[in-house]
Amino acid sequence: MEKQAPTGLVKGLSENDYFAIDDGLSKSSLSQFLRSPFHYWSVFIKKDAPPRKETEAFRLGSLIHCAVLEPDRFPKAYRLGDFKDKRSKAWKEFVAQCETDGVLAMTQKDSDLAERMRDSVHSHYYARAILEKGDAEISAISNDEKTGVQLRSRFDFLPAAGSIIADFKTCQSASPSDFRSSCYKFSYDLQAVFYQENARLCGLEISEFVFIAVEKEYPYACGVYILSEKDLRHAKKTFRDGVDRFHATKEKYGEEPWPS
Repeated sequence: MEKQAPTGLVKGLSENDYFAIDDGLSKSSLSQFLRSPFHYWSVFIKKDAPPRKETEAFRLGSLIHCAVLEPDRFPKAYRLGDFKDKRSKAWKEFVAQCETDGVLAMTQKDSDLAERMRDSVHSHYYARAILEKGDAEISAISNDEKTGVQLRSRFDFLPAAGSIIADFKTCQSASPSDFRSSCYKFSYDLQAVFYQENARLCGLEISEFVFIAVEKEYPYACGVYILSEKDLRHAKKTFRDGVDRFHATKEKYGEEPWPS
């Protein structure tokens, strides 16, 4: 029997279990569909893409996420190894042992970077207030009211006080102008709309979607941003049209190849 995905707000769902849910739409899979229906079909239905190797940037990003958003879990989830060369046999053996023990490996350099970025975020008045108390890595799974399409998101942080979703971004520059450019480049506006709608369908009254951005290099400047209604207007239309077209395409083609 096929395992049914949970619905609503789900705490404690691992990253692997969350990403194993491949029906319906997440923000990233909607972006694939908007690129072309064929891209979505190839990745999520045909599933014949070459396996993706975990990049150093992705690994480091996960480490920093944990250090900033889950500081109490960080020392339990990561083990420090005194290695400078990640190409060495000793480092690879250390990584393998960490995997066996159910923890992740990090170097002193990794730990220092995560600590500096965490301290920068927690030194920012608004970022510190947002992250003071709440839950990190909350999965949200619902069904679109109009089409029934499954929607899923993974919220970086839900503060205990206040009706907001906080999303953590690492970046080259946290200046207002550069972050605005990143919003357009990486469709952060569509992410905000997608997550807010999914939160509403899960029973949350969300008034704001807040981005906490921190630079990956010294001096690790931090900025907190909210997109205006004007910024989100186009993304709301893109979201609605995208979900509707996805539903119609899936109904018409099923598991047969979808058009480019």
